[in-house]
Amino acid sequence: MKSKKLERRALKRLAAAVALVASVPEACARDPDRDFTRTRKIPLYTLLYIMITWAWDTIGIELEDIDGWTGGAPTVSAFCQQRAKLRDDAMPRVHSTFLAMWDQQPLMGRFVLYGVDGTDVQLQPSSDERTRVGSGKGGSEHNEAHPTMVYDIKRRTFQDMVWEGSKEQDEYAAFCRLIDRTPPAFAPDGTRLVPLWLGDRGFLSYNTLCHLFEAGHSFILRATDDMVGKLFGEEDVPEGCFDVTIERMFVRTECLSARSRPDEPEIYKHVKSKTRFDAIARGSRAEYTMTLRIVRRQLPRTDKDRNDSRDRWLNLVTNLPAWEFRAKWLVRTYKRRWRHEVNYNHLKHVVGLENPKTRDLDRAGMEAWGRIILYNCCSLATTRILSKRGRGKKLKRARNLTHAFKGMLRKIRRKVRKRLGRARGKRKMDLEWACSRHTHAVIGGRHYDRRKRNKSPASRGYRH
Repeated sequence: MKSKKLERRALKRLAAAVALVASVPEACARDPDRDFTRTRKIPLYTLLYIMITWAWDTIGIELEDIDGWTGGAPTVSAFCQQRAKLRDDAMPRVHSTFLAMWDQQPLMGRFVLYGVDGTDVQLQPSSDERTRVGSGKGGSEHNEAHPTMVYDIKRRTFQDMVWEGSKEQDEYAAFCRLIDRTPPAFAPDGTRLVPLWLGDRGFLSYNTLCHLFEAGHSFILRATDDMVGKLFGEEDVPEGCFDVTIERMFVRTECLSARSRPDEPEIYKHVKSKTRFDAIARGSRAEYTMTLRIVRRQLPRTDKDRNDSRDRWLNLVTNLPAWEFRAKWLVRTYKRRWRHEVNYNHLKHVVGLENPKTRDLDRAGMEAWGRIILYNCCSLATTRILSKRGRGKKLKRARNLTHAFKGMLRKIRRKVRKRLGRARGKRKMDLEWACSRHTHAVIGGRHYDRRKRNKSPASRGYRH
């Protein structure tokens, strides 16, 4: 009974979020004076729902399926024209509205646990230079996008995303943008929560540390051995496991007379003029102080280790004080970042982010936001049920997100069909007419070869 209540709550809140955003079409339209001013076959409310409930078929089949195969579904061209009217922030607006309806799950009553990571999403072949990267075995290039996402580990939802082409990807800059636009989080009792960031080695730089300190956030970031050596500077890196708190002052100038503490040269870190460090402008003599805690622990060996003589270390950089948070707690908390990797796999392979329906980078970003909204709706409706132990059972039940996603998808589509049915009246299924709209006349007497298209195979043949 509890599961049905959570499913209904998730569906109602998703419908309320879509309706709330669609009630102000001026905020979602590229041209507020013209776009979405008239009621057509695909109004704004239905358009947003279609972007959320994509499945695995082509655009034409998806439209017919949502319409109920009555033969009155809009054409693919009509859908693409309506989608082109949406602003890039329309789907993120639905996402933030939906997440605002759910309470946070704080860690220790004071933190909200965020994980940050990036992945690659392969797009259909196109001529967009922002997505064209690499070369295959045959020498042909391929197209990819690189989303950098924030994952709420306690609530098991994707919080935010920066969508970039793989050729222009910059995870350091994307992480800084995500930090700066993170909304304030509150516990159910109204207490202000502090974001605690967990990140892998690809997200630790001087500039990201600067943004974290400026925002007042806490962090536990993994560091490479080279980065640990740079932070220690002229001091020798301690051997073996250690837990050390150091103070560093970052400057742009190398002039010793301009430093406030010239008798302590070991605490200064010179930032080159080409290096991005937003706290100090280029050519300025200002100083920026950071107090960092560096923890090193040895990792156990595994069967995949090729070099038995090489030690494996876990380096963590944080601003949490040693007197309150032990090193063991830091390591245990950082291991929870692996949930982000696992749910990336669910988002790509179960929900379908790995195969966008469009080759355009910006429109693929809209579809990615729709996938994130659908994933969050499914996760919020099933996590608290499938992760708990049932009455009279000894073991916890595993989460079957695949079946949960398919069930939620069917329920959401049923809701859209009911709304379309009320708007257009009850119509019976006309399979012959619906199929005839997607066929073409046979041309006889063809005496020339077909035009050669892209050699890279498209998984579903989307061309819109």
